[in-house]
Amino acid sequence: MIQRIRFYTTQWSHYCDKPFGKTKGLEQAPKITPKLMPMIEDPNNKDDNQFHYDSTPILLYLDTQYPQSSLSLFPSSNKERQQVIDTCLRLDSTLGLYGHRIAYVQILTESPNVLSLVLREKYPWANNPDDIRSR
Repeated sequence: MIQRIRFYTTQWSHYCDKPFGKTKGLEQAPKITPKLMPMIEDPNNKDDNQFHYDSTPILLYLDTQYPQSSLSLFPSSNKERQQVIDTCLRLDSTLGLYGHRIAYVQILTESPNVLSLVLREKYPWANNPDDIRSR
C-alpha cells in the first residue's frame, strides 16, 4: 500500500527558500540534508533518500518515481521535456530571483509593516507596535 507523501513548506514563503526557526517534520530529515523549501518526504522510497527538496527537483523525482500516474508532469517528448526542465531551472536561478527582489521592494515601499509578518516567528518584537524595532 502506498503511503502519503509529506509536503513541507513555510507559510510565509513566496518561493519557499530557507525557513526561519523550526519547521515541523524536518527533525526527521537527515542532518546532511539541506533544509531548503519546499521539501517532500516520500516514505515509499526505501532504497534512496526519502527527502527531496526544491521545486524543480521534486517535480523530476515525482515524475520518475511515479510514472504510472495518469497525469504526467512533463511532456512525453524527450526534447520538449528537456526544454521544460531547462526553463524551470532558469526561472529558479535567475528570473525568479529578480522577480522576488522587485516584489519585495514594491511591497516594502507600499507597506513596510508587512516585514513584521516574515520576522515575527524569529523575533517576538516584530509584532509589538510599541517597540521601535517593529517599525
